[in-house]
Amino acid sequence: MWINLNSFPQDIVKFSQFSALRHFIHGGAGETFTFLTRMLSIEVLIALFGIVALTSVGYLGRFINGTEASAGSYALVCPGVAMSVLGHFWINKGLVATGMIAKFGAAYWVLSALALGLQFAMIALVLILARKHFAKNSAAELAPAE
Repeated sequence: MWINLNSFPQDIVKFSQFSALRHFIHGGAGETFTFLTRMLSIEVLIALFGIVALTSVGYLGRFINGTEASAGSYALVCPGVAMSVLGHFWINKGLVATGMIAKFGAAYWVLSALALGLQFAMIALVLILARKHFAKNSAAELAPAE
């Protein structure tokens, strides 16, 4: 899918006003689906870039799986939660609203399971980080965020 960055700012404005002004916007489900697909595509690309960058500098090995602790590690939770939420919007307001998949059909539950799996992974990450940061006999070395 090709993303037209020239219309990207306008798409953000349209979607931000969609909730409050949905009765006055004449764009249909197809327009919403296109916007959500663009947003999800961009979010996935940025997540992949972030994972590559964090892996290349050894951040994940040091601060998530390793012995070092950094409060900045909690910032890794937000993008996963955002992607899960956007995934649910994409499924319900995009795919279901356009009729591409049936609500509560097999495809709906498979895609919802992916979004929920990402959400549960972020909950697990919070628990891992909390155990590392707040354990009484924590062996984690405190390090400044990088």
